[in-house]
Amino acid sequence: MTDEPNIIVIIMDTLRRDYSKIMEDLLRDRGFISYENAISPSPWTLPSHASILTGLYPALHGTHESLSRKNPDITFNPTGLNTLYAQLWNRGYTTYLLSANPYITPAFGFTGFEYFYDTYFGKYSLFFSNKEQEEFDSLKIMYSTEIEIAKALIKKRRYLLLLKSLAGIGIWRFGLSKTLWPFEMGAQRTLKLIKKLPLEKNQPFFMFINLMEAHEPYHRSENPSTVVNLFMDNLVRGHLNWNQVALWRKIYPKEVKYLGAKVLELLSILNQKGLLSNTMIVITSDHGQLIGDHGRIGHGVFLYDELLRVPLLIKYPETIETNEIINIAASNNRNEYISLTNLKKFIMGVVTGDKKYPKLLFSQMAFSETYGIHDRIPIEKYRSDEEIKNISFLEKYRIAIYYNGAKGVFNVSDWKFESISLHSPTTSLEEVQPQLKKRVLRFLKSTSKLRHLRKGILNSS
Repeated sequence: MTDEPNIIVIIMDTLRRDYSKIMEDLLRDRGFISYENAISPSPWTLPSHASILTGLYPALHGTHESLSRKNPDITFNPTGLNTLYAQLWNRGYTTYLLSANPYITPAFGFTGFEYFYDTYFGKYSLFFSNKEQEEFDSLKIMYSTEIEIAKALIKKRRYLLLLKSLAGIGIWRFGLSKTLWPFEMGAQRTLKLIKKLPLEKNQPFFMFINLMEAHEPYHRSENPSTVVNLFMDNLVRGHLNWNQVALWRKIYPKEVKYLGAKVLELLSILNQKGLLSNTMIVITSDHGQLIGDHGRIGHGVFLYDELLRVPLLIKYPETIETNEIINIAASNNRNEYISLTNLKKFIMGVVTGDKKYPKLLFSQMAFSETYGIHDRIPIEKYRSDEEIKNISFLEKYRIAIYYNGAKGVFNVSDWKFESISLHSPTTSLEEVQPQLKKRVLRFLKSTSKLRHLRKGILNSS
């Protein structure tokens, strides 16, 4: 029987920190330790997941938007990167990727796991196999409407897949199915799959899970394409549908509570398999969500706390004494930060028995990056001078830095701080601004050097 613990990392996609208390209340009595000051390295999915799995900021792993590169042309390239799952596989772990997010799939570069399962469940999905679901998810990103998807399937001569999707939509639309989409987006399918997987006590495994229930859309009346249009109008024109906001604010906390209940079911499954005692479970999020905050809706582009501050809950294996860990967490939570880029070295510290692992989570500072708008703006729709000006303002490289009880947002493109907020009464703006700028410059210098080094390695290989 192996002494190395099983590792499960669960990404509660789009879950912001201030709403996670609902989940913490459900999991506190199950041995989970809650950490403060966890910071996402990006306000949207792809860069954040790449950072979690590589331990690198977006500037270094390169999976991010730019002026010329937009969704769906942004993909993760693990070549030359020592990913968490590759390191664990080299130690003999079986590696699994279970994702309800179409971005976190091999189609977008998340390759190298031994086993991949597309767990998304939508109104189309009733009759799909795992491979069919993966193919359909890729089409949903490429095409924004159901008609465009249908045309693409006809062009590819995927008539059976088209018929299955139409049947699924029909059954869902007329209330003949018990599926709760979009309240349920794959958590049930994920749990059923884990029940069936041949997980064994003497074979350690690493399981990376993405759950989408906290992600929009939140109501049957919302289609992904209409939600995208809402985002674009909000970004470019500043429009905000407050009825939509009220609906989201009503449903969002219910989704969080639902996800907490699903974690309890996961614990029960692991216990039935005899795996719970030797499994470490890390729960966090890739980014948060704006629900009318700052006059905005959705995620990406901005560096607000509601997008960058995320939950972090950890259940340790029973072989690990947690009293000291709890004390370290309580002490460090007050004056340090946890970048999600630290999760990789922390997990490897637990696996290898590094005695310093409880402190590997913490850093004096944490950064987050945005390179502009990650979706393509339909220029034909937004043509006025004011709209073009707003787009230009958003298409900037910005860095958020958390340090010494303060947060600054530095506009690299315009070379200036756009905002500095103080979270500690012992710091002053005059004192902290030069400290923040010094560390931002150091960050830019170090990432620039390493980025060029990696390019040279890739070009020579």
